[in-house]
Amino acid sequence: MASKSALKQIREKIDGNDNKGALKLVEDQIKANVVDYTLLLFAGFANKNLKNLEESARFYRKAIDIAPGQLPAWQGLYEVITDPEWKDAIDDFYLSVVNKLIEKTTNPEKLPVYKKARVRFFLALEKYEEILASEDFSAYFTDKDACLKGIQKVNNNLKKTGAEQLTKELLARIDLDGIQDANNHFLLCGLHLKLSPYTDYSKWIISHIRQFPEVSSPLIVHQSFCILAHELLRSSLSLAPNLRELSSLCFRLQSSPPHFSQKISKFFSSANLNAAFDFINSCPAEDYQLWPDLGLVLFTFRELGQFCRISKLLKSISISATVPSLDHLAIWSLKIESDFQIADSNTEFESILEDLNSPEVNYKNSKQLWSWKLKEIYTKCLILTAKLNTAPELDSLLTELYGGEEVHSMLHLKSYYHFHVSKQMDTARELVKKAIVLGEEDPDNEPTDCRNVLLYVRILMAKGQRQVANSQLVSAAQKNAYNADVFHLLALNLLASGTDLEKAKACAQRALLFNPSSEGTAKVLQELYAKQNVDNNIRLNSLVSFLAERPASEWGLKQAALLEINLGKLDQAVEKIQRLVRIKTTASSNRIVDRENEEMCALWIFLSEAYKQKGNLQSAVRACKTALDIEPMHYSATLQLIQLHQGMGHYLEAIELGTSLLSSPCLSPTSSRFCNSSTLTP
Repeated sequence: MASKSALKQIREKIDGNDNKGALKLVEDQIKANVVDYTLLLFAGFANKNLKNLEESARFYRKAIDIAPGQLPAWQGLYEVITDPEWKDAIDDFYLSVVNKLIEKTTNPEKLPVYKKARVRFFLALEKYEEILASEDFSAYFTDKDACLKGIQKVNNNLKKTGAEQLTKELLARIDLDGIQDANNHFLLCGLHLKLSPYTDYSKWIISHIRQFPEVSSPLIVHQSFCILAHELLRSSLSLAPNLRELSSLCFRLQSSPPHFSQKISKFFSSANLNAAFDFINSCPAEDYQLWPDLGLVLFTFRELGQFCRISKLLKSISISATVPSLDHLAIWSLKIESDFQIADSNTEFESILEDLNSPEVNYKNSKQLWSWKLKEIYTKCLILTAKLNTAPELDSLLTELYGGEEVHSMLHLKSYYHFHVSKQMDTARELVKKAIVLGEEDPDNEPTDCRNVLLYVRILMAKGQRQVANSQLVSAAQKNAYNADVFHLLALNLLASGTDLEKAKACAQRALLFNPSSEGTAKVLQELYAKQNVDNNIRLNSLVSFLAERPASEWGLKQAALLEINLGKLDQAVEKIQRLVRIKTTASSNRIVDRENEEMCALWIFLSEAYKQKGNLQSAVRACKTALDIEPMHYSATLQLIQLHQGMGHYLEAIELGTSLLSSPCLSPTSSRFCNSSTLTP
């Protein structure tokens, strides 16, 4: 133990600010193997005064080892490790120093100071859960500067346990509009983008763009347009004022050269979707294959009813690989809606039902913004595929999907059922009229949404009220100038009334422009061409364009093949008939029935006739024999084969077949009708 006189000398040196002299005396004592608590305290204090912080900490720690129950050494060490010039890393021992002082101090003024220090140490040690659980949290993070410093500490460790939650808590304490430094604003905005609910993104982006439009990193620019795409796609109202403002702010972002998203956002800010559509058409498809460009294009197409183009675009990409995960359901919903809008066969409706029941889509989840649309499509597909046949089944399903609330979607579906299944047109009409009124009163319903009106029109047409239907369609066309269904029904209604075939043709052509894969519209146009005696080359060109979109259309292949035979284009006709045979063969492989056998026979006979006209008699014979393999006693196939053998000089074969034909009691009475000109000629 050091003598009192030695300690007194050291103390006098320290009081006289002769810290080096004090340390010389301490060194002499240590060389004499003196171990003393007070001596170590003086050594720590003198070194602290000289800014020898590491040495000071070493002496204080030795003093703690000697007398851990006495506070002065703990207090001295605390002063060292909280000195602004302290360079050593904070470790768990230093945290224990603060905990010891909090536990033992009797000074009420010192206690909050120690508690704040503990939060700082928690931050340094990345003990984020401890900070969140600490009662000192609010006392430490009292202003935006403290919160900002805390965020800066945590920012590089967001994967650590508790880091995200702590950052969210700190972000909530900072008013972003009050941050004047662009870099700090950018940091906070980026964290909001990373951690906040996606639905809140727009307010953070708007805040940043308003204050610092010229200070935008590629990340901010990219995220801004991702947010714009998200907000547009999730909105039930097209380009509401807040979305136009967001579009305008995004357009102001600095980007050199201006990219696709920036250019198209200009049109959104002025609510000019037609100009946006024209801009898209002026760009190569490669310009908008990636997100968010793709999202902005899909929004434009959705608003203008370009469902065929949406379907094509989405078939060309992988949704999971291209679209941000938070937008997956929106895009899946849009895909299903688009596929439904352009579907016109049971196979397509079955495929849509599969998508609705897929893991990617939960159509029954009422919390999803797109749920009402998916529920509606699901119900319609059940009706169209004859899986829902009775009113009680419908009521049960609607109760499950919508509960007891009478919304316009439910009334629409009831009307849809009566139109397609029960055929009670008066009931269907009253229901859809009520749905129209409720839809107009619904603030979330898009004003240009015309599905109720189009169902009403179909009912009017079914009841023969064509003038009223036409008035409704003209009004709908003014609001929905790009909607294929509107112009399809206009063409169909005018065709049925026979009043203005030229206008009907123009409407059908416009409908095909927007939905070139519609077999129904293609049929209407071909019927109009036939009534107007339009040149076969024009008719064929129209069918070729349609088949480019729907290469597996059996109707389209038949009609095109007939026209090509009439025009002498036998090679093309044979190729289409062969495609048709392959399609029918594949479709029938698992379910051979009499009707399909007859159709297959007729196709092979049709192909045989095409080979015959081309002069390829051997192929014509093989085609006929294939038909007879399917239906051995088929009258038309046998007759065709007799004629072929006769033309080739195979008289014995012809006589043998003729004899069997005359003696057979089992001739197919309906097979020849398939090739009758009244059913196959366009």
